[in-house]
Amino acid sequence: MDYVKGLYEIVKAPDNTVFDSIIYLTSSCKPFESVSCIQSDLYQIYGNKPAVILFDLLLSNGNEPDRFYKATYDGEKLDLKTLESIQKDEEEESILSLSSVFYRMNFHYLDASALTFKQRKMILKGIVFPFKHKRVSK
Repeated sequence: MDYVKGLYEIVKAPDNTVFDSIIYLTSSCKPFESVSCIQSDLYQIYGNKPAVILFDLLLSNGNEPDRFYKATYDGEKLDLKTLESIQKDEEEESILSLSSVFYRMNFHYLDASALTFKQRKMILKGIVFPFKHKRVSK
């Protein structure tokens, strides 16, 4: 079941991932501005059961190293102390594929994104672009 609040959609993650749900942005607003709404929706989905939630911030952060975050829903609220960025190779391929399918099916959301025209076209064509990685300066 999908939950939509105007700023995001919550989609149940496939069983082959470590996440229970994925929150996709539907606007360039950051989801953490809507924590109480997200927590309410997560309670409707999981009740008191804990869950691991993936946030895809593509529309607000673009294809940058801080695009994906994960946090734990403790059965009552999002535990923001557990909020952390997803690092390279951590479920990377499956996350990117899921995200690509979601945004290809909901291409209209990309109009309000931080993506370039070229990146939006890549998603429409089903081309998955990899994580960008920050270069470490010496």
